[in-house]
Amino acid sequence: MILFRQFCLIIITLFSGFNLNAQNHQTTIKDRSLLEKQFIKELKKINENIYVAIGYGASNPTMIIGDEGLIIVDAMMSIEAAKIALEDFKKIKNLPVKAIIYTHSHGDHRGGASVFADKYMPDIYARKVPSTSLRGYDKIDDIIHLRSKRQFGSSLIPGEKISGIAKVNRLSGGAYEGIIEPTILLEESRTNLSICGVNVDLVAAPGETDDHLYVWLPDSKVLLCGDNFYNSYPNLYAIRGAQYRDITLWIESLEKIISEEAEVLISGHAQPIIGKNKVKEVLTNYKEALSFVYEKTMEGINLGYTPDELVAFVKLPKSLDSLDYLKEYYGVIEWSVRAIYSGYLGWFDGNPSNLFPLNPMEESIKVLQLIGSNELVIKRISLAIENEEYQWACQLSDHFLNVNPDKNQVKKLKAKALYALAEMQISSNARHYFITVAKELEGVLD
Repeated sequence: MILFRQFCLIIITLFSGFNLNAQNHQTTIKDRSLLEKQFIKELKKINENIYVAIGYGASNPTMIIGDEGLIIVDAMMSIEAAKIALEDFKKIKNLPVKAIIYTHSHGDHRGGASVFADKYMPDIYARKVPSTSLRGYDKIDDIIHLRSKRQFGSSLIPGEKISGIAKVNRLSGGAYEGIIEPTILLEESRTNLSICGVNVDLVAAPGETDDHLYVWLPDSKVLLCGDNFYNSYPNLYAIRGAQYRDITLWIESLEKIISEEAEVLISGHAQPIIGKNKVKEVLTNYKEALSFVYEKTMEGINLGYTPDELVAFVKLPKSLDSLDYLKEYYGVIEWSVRAIYSGYLGWFDGNPSNLFPLNPMEESIKVLQLIGSNELVIKRISLAIENEEYQWACQLSDHFLNVNPDKNQVKKLKAKALYALAEMQISSNARHYFITVAKELEGVLD
């Protein structure tokens, strides 16, 4: 079985041109103009009764005009951004907000709700969190907060950040401070409502979150999909730390969305997609990409591949990889593959050597002994950087710092390697994490 697995990997390498020892993600897409156009500030008219505020904040709120009031779908991230969006909405139709709908529970879609609600006391709709969702995240708030700051580059200056699914450096005054808890929690798979004379279907659609829903407006053929589609390969695993996002449920949700045959698709981020055929084409390609990654990963798992081997095995076909809305601007295919493996088989990769491994300190001591003196190890790290072997420089630095945690010279060398890796990333999450940790190593950030 092991020989067969090795043979398969050799064949994959030969026919794909992929170097198993090469650095990952070394192709930087310098022209990000197509992505940046998604975030140009605009109050976009979909029809006489539907408007989307694009580029006002980290996510896009949508205003639906009813007979006697407004429906707001998704309430942005911050109070400051919500005030500006609501002011422009009111210039079009100055009616009270009668309902707010959350497509899902992420804070960038709820943080400005108090602004939209104001004195109107609207109904606030959301999906009930399934009982299968993992509890206890409040017990690890500290580490989630730290890793979130790294993932989103919260401490970085504008020139160090790049856009993912939303333009960076949005108005963030009062971020998350305006969250209001839902007043109506939905448990049915589809709920049909009439709100201010507008027919609305709220449909369960787990994907980005377990409590995700989409909003279907059957009379106008407009669908608001929240974060189950955005202009990037999806974030099937969040490096800040998150429960496993079941890719099979995400695929099923996309199939449901496609089946509605929408003529307009409004995403929680970026520009709407206009035209029935275009909506179907984009969503079908998106679903096919997720299906391919899932099926190929499961195939490799069944061949006995470890997670490290799987990431060499699972590559999108060119027909999908070339599409701008499937570039790894936000999510990363390699992270998806590792998450799927862990989601199905857990942490153990099948190699008995890893059942009870040496602790990091013990392993590092032995690795460093093989190389020689500390001075020689430092020279090897410097040489790796000189040879542009940045990943190896980071890993060798880790061994050294496990044994000598206060060695500033090596911290600076690792930071240098992290900065170099950051410049190779098209994923905003990866870039921000690399740069933030590099600055922490330099003592620039706490």
